[in-house]
Formats: sequence, C-alpha cells, structure tokens
Amino acid sequence: MPKPEQPDAFRPEESPILWFGELLLAIDRGDFDRAAECQRQLARLGWRVDRRKPRQAARKEGGGR
Repeated sequence: MPKPEQPDAFRPEESPILWFGELLLAIDRGDFDRAAECQRQLARLGWRVDRRKPRQAARKEGGGR
C-alpha cells in the first residue's frame, strides 16, 4: 500500500527561492528562455522580480561633504 504524501513534504517546484536561484543562473548563462520560465513560475507563486540598474547616489553641489 503506497504511503500517503505528508502535508508538509518539500516540493521544490513550489519554492520561490529555488526559482529565484534558477533565474539568476539562467541570466548569468544568457539562457533568457529559461529566465522567462523562472519568472513565470515565480509569478505563479505570487512573486514579481524585475531587473533594473542600481540607483546612483545623488551628486552633492559645492564640493562639500
């Protein structure tokens, strides 16, 4: 008789951390199809990940610190 699945059994496909890690690896490798799939999976789990350039610090005028 098969053992019933435990309610708290780990399912990797339901892990946002796993999909985010896969997303980073796919971007590093230039595999943008895989990156898009990772973003779809993250959206399915309720997460939104957008890539943007880091914000630059505002320049101070007058040369003061």
